Amino acid sequence: MQRRQPDTETEFTTLAPSVAGTTYSDNTATSGTLSEYRVVAQNANGSSPASQTAQATANQSNLTAHRPQAIHDPNNLVDAPIYDTFPKRPVRDQDETSNTLGPGIRINYDDDDNDGAEDRVQGGIEIPEENDLIEVKVDRLPGTGDLVLVFGSRLALWENHDKETSVPLDATLTQTEPLMFVNDTVTVFVEWVDFNHGFDNLSLVDPATMMTLDTIRFHSFRSIIVAFGGDGQSPTDTDGDGSIGDPVQGGPNREGIFDIAQTMYNEGWDVLAFNEVEETLGADVPSTEILNAHDRRFVERHAVIGYSHGGGATHDLIEDLDDIDDPFTHIGVFLDAVDQGGLFAENDWPNIAIYLLNIYQEIPFQLGGADIDDGEVEIGAALEEINVTVEPGWNNTLDHYSIDDDPQVQQLIRMRLQQRLMIR
Repeated sequence: MQRRQPDTETEFTTLAPSVAGTTYSDNTATSGTLSEYRVVAQNANGSSPASQTAQATANQSNLTAHRPQAIHDPNNLVDAPIYDTFPKRPVRDQDETSNTLGPGIRINYDDDDNDGAEDRVQGGIEIPEENDLIEVKVDRLPGTGDLVLVFGSRLALWENHDKETSVPLDATLTQTEPLMFVNDTVTVFVEWVDFNHGFDNLSLVDPATMMTLDTIRFHSFRSIIVAFGGDGQSPTDTDGDGSIGDPVQGGPNREGIFDIAQTMYNEGWDVLAFNEVEETLGADVPSTEILNAHDRRFVERHAVIGYSHGGGATHDLIEDLDDIDDPFTHIGVFLDAVDQGGLFAENDWPNIAIYLLNIYQEIPFQLGGADIDDGEVEIGAALEEINVTVEPGWNNTLDHYSIDDDPQVQQLIRMRLQQRLMIR
């Protein structure tokens, strides 16, 4: 078990070199100080990678919001497959009130769970269709009395993800009745019920003293990012480290495009990730999710990024979206893109993109992307191309299998997404 104080420390310190079982109590944490924890497993073969981190403030009741997880095909509500791309991830305590890094939430007017159909049952468990609610865990300091949640008019609170029971409110309708804790914890689900974008707060309050114990600030998503992996890459956390970017089939290379997607997701963006052709859901699900975001969640901008065959999927998806109104911004990233249906370089401009970043390599006898004809660029659009094999300042040894893992490539893609989307 390792710990650090993220506000003042960059390195983790080992608290206990050997922990038996699945729980550990930190009796040395400073009261009122934020601490971050991680676990490293060990056996005869050595140490595992560090786990996903968790945060806690000693001797303080606390709210923990999570990043959004699930999506489904809005055109198939009855049998809609729930698709949890990203492992459940809490928003860091120091980011909870940030307008950009804090918890993002989708405007919820896509009627996910109001179609009158019964919830799907999987392994004897009901699977709710609602997917735009944010899970918030409320932890009460042992020995504390009643606590309530106070929230703004843009939010609604539910006891369950299926929205069958709302959290009981007092007469003001701006705060809950005392929360019904079990072992000093309770979970609520937060919905954005305004048609407009903006921010709203949820606070944990002691009603006896009216003292605010913790606050989280929601921002409604105004953009969306779709990421496509290459052949053999899967947006699944196969190694259990809490992130979707994993080593490729046990080899030395990683799923770099999904590392980019995970980083953007962690930083408060609404991100969806798919393999090159999502066979589980059907090839039209990425486009229907973007259209759903545009028509029913009032998202204003979107970006599609893809590596290898996923670059071909990026091209095809942007082409499929040509019926969306002009104000909806189309941003594309080709990373050594290959035609989705074959082995040829994807060097065709998707005609409704207003900006395209094309990064590719030209190692001899290597599969990969290629230069795009400047004559294909639409009037008013922008093409940025980088041939890493010959461009000064780039690693000219990058091949098709390593280009998506290169830190300089990943940094440029993230920076361009942030600059071009501008709004989360």
